[in-house]
Amino acid sequence: MARAVIAFTVLFVLMAVGRILWQRRPAPRLRVPVSGGILVLRPPRRNGVMLGITALIPAGVFGALASRAWLTGRTGPAGLVAVSAVTLAAFALSAYEFASAFRQRILVHVAGLERVGVLRRRRLRWGEIASVAYNPLHSWFFVKASDGTRFWLSEDLSGIGDFAEIALRRLPSSAFQGDPQAREVLEDLAASARAEAASGQ
Repeated sequence: MARAVIAFTVLFVLMAVGRILWQRRPAPRLRVPVSGGILVLRPPRRNGVMLGITALIPAGVFGALASRAWLTGRTGPAGLVAVSAVTLAAFALSAYEFASAFRQRILVHVAGLERVGVLRRRRLRWGEIASVAYNPLHSWFFVKASDGTRFWLSEDLSGIGDFAEIALRRLPSSAFQGDPQAREVLEDLAASARAEAASGQ
């Protein structure tokens, strides 16, 4: 019991520290090098790493509980299976978050956008984009295609300024009719990227 209390206390402290670090995160790089005509947008890797660590702690707690229950014989097969399943799920979630920290990205090219995740890829052509909305609370763009495909692009993506310039050129004007603020935010990001380039940063 004492170990579980200590582990959950450590988890609470980690989440509190993570929140502080999240609030103090540095501003994203507005411009990034283009490779082979493809712009690669990447989220901050520390986001996935922190989430992976956060999921790893309860996985360790449940793993310790499962091992103790098995060694002492205080639980039946059903209880052992349940605890083991939760442990494996927590470890799987942690592994997924660590993998996403290094693999997840969005490719921006002439044809459109491509989201590269841990397990799959999703493509969206510029002409298929029906609407673009902006969520000021979470600082992300919500892109929706005519077939229902959805993309979320956060402002903390490295290269978001470059994306803004390309999107303003490629997206149909009708995509902004539902949320004119989305165009305004893209224009601000594009202007900031040009100013950053002019200053030589």
